[in-house]
Amino acid sequence: MKRVAIAGSTGSIGKQTLEVIGASKNEDYEVVAISANASVAEVVAQARTFKPK
Repeated sequence: MKRVAIAGSTGSIGKQTLEVIGASKNEDYEVVAISANASVAEVVAQARTFKPK
């Protein structure tokens, strides 16, 4: 399992990264941290979905 920390999870690249991880059927990735500068509601939604450590 690969552990992933995503800086800027509400930005374009961060969203795409989470989308790929979410679509991964083999569950090779574990999101251990997410961060963002703004968009608190979006970060909370991402945290609920991916449950970073």
